[in-house]
Amino acid sequence: MCCKPPSTYHNIYAYFTKKPEILAKKRKLHPRSLHPSHLCIIKIAYKILKLMMHKHTVLLIDDSQPMGHFLALFLSSKYQVTICQHSYEAIGLLENGFQPDVVVTDLEMPGLSGIHLVGTLREMLPQTPIFVVSGVLESSQRIAALQAGADDFLLKPFHPAELDVRIGKAIVRSAKKATSEPSANWSLASKLAKVAAAF
Repeated sequence: MCCKPPSTYHNIYAYFTKKPEILAKKRKLHPRSLHPSHLCIIKIAYKILKLMMHKHTVLLIDDSQPMGHFLALFLSSKYQVTICQHSYEAIGLLENGFQPDVVVTDLEMPGLSGIHLVGTLREMLPQTPIFVVSGVLESSQRIAALQAGADDFLLKPFHPAELDVRIGKAIVRSAKKATSEPSANWSLASKLAKVAAAF
């Protein structure tokens, strides 16, 4: 999720986002006046900040244009949303290198069957959270979708805020899996913030 950099990081954020005037006004600092080790620390901190401020991408697959645009409009305040209205369109996008952070797909789609689509998505995106949203009432279909690789299933109609919360939790879980010591990055970021504040 995209977030505003904490105020303690402003020194780092200001210079490396092409806003050196903020640094200059506060401490009249220039990169040439910094010790090389300090500059190295700032560069590392900036990389951490980029991860913290990254706006995650959601691939939304739904053949219903009104439903797709409604969900995209709701989610776009937090995420970068890409919409596909056909299963093969989504697969083609992934084959061309698109790597979403989360996939939300309807179960009843033209082209591939919904279950087959979920299985294909899981093969192409083994670590990516996949949500299925559908009006299918049969529990056998929901179970089949989960067995095919879906991480969660929402029955239509549902409140988009529920999907938003579930996506947020899935992203947090994925971030924890991506690093063996997730808390270490936050600890390092906190220490780097103190260094930046001392400038």
